[in-house]
Amino acid sequence: MGAIFMKFGYARVSTNDQNLEMQITALEKYGVEKIFSDKATGKNIQRKEFSRLLEQLRDGDTLVTFSLSRLGRKTKELIELIEKFNSEGITLVSLKENIDTNSPMGRAMIGMISIFAELERELITERVKEGVKNARARGRLGGRPRITNEKVKEALTLYHTEQYSVQEIIKKSGVSKATLYRRLSELENKNETN
Repeated sequence: MGAIFMKFGYARVSTNDQNLEMQITALEKYGVEKIFSDKATGKNIQRKEFSRLLEQLRDGDTLVTFSLSRLGRKTKELIELIEKFNSEGITLVSLKENIDTNSPMGRAMIGMISIFAELERELITERVKEGVKNARARGRLGGRPRITNEKVKEALTLYHTEQYSVQEIIKKSGVSKATLYRRLSELENKNETN
C-alpha cells in the first residue's frame, strides 16, 4: 500500500475583526482536506495554528494558501520557508499568485523570488561596505569617536561646580550623559569602598 499524501490549507487574517471566509472558500474549492487558520499578524512568528500545520506536513504533502503573504510578511522568511518545504518534499501552492512548486513554472517563479531576495541582501551588504569605505576615507572609523580622559575630567569638574545643568555639561565637554553618569557612579563606588 502506497503512502497517503495530504492536501493541507492555510488561511490567515491580521486582526480578529477580519473574516477568513473568502480564503477558506477558495481553499475548499481547490480540494484541501484539512484547513488551519490564524487571526494573527504576519510579523508574529508564534502563530499557533501555523505551528501545528508545520508539525503535520510530511514528504509528499501539499500546502495550499490563498496568497504567499498569508505565510509571512518578509521576503527573507518566505524564501526560507519555501526552501524548507522544497528540502522536505512538500509542494506549495499559492492560489492568488498562481504558483505551484510542483510545476516547472512554479519552481521558476520561486527561483526568481530567491534571486531577487539574494540580490537585495547583496545590495545592502555592498551599500554598508561602501559607507564604511567612504567614512574611512574621510578619517572616520565608524562608531562614536573616543572620548579622552581629559574631556571626562572636564565634564566631572563642571558637574562638581554645581553651576551647570547636565545638558550644558554634555554640550560643553562633548561627553555623553551615559558616560558622565557612569563615571560619577564609579567615583561614588570608589569613595564608598575607601
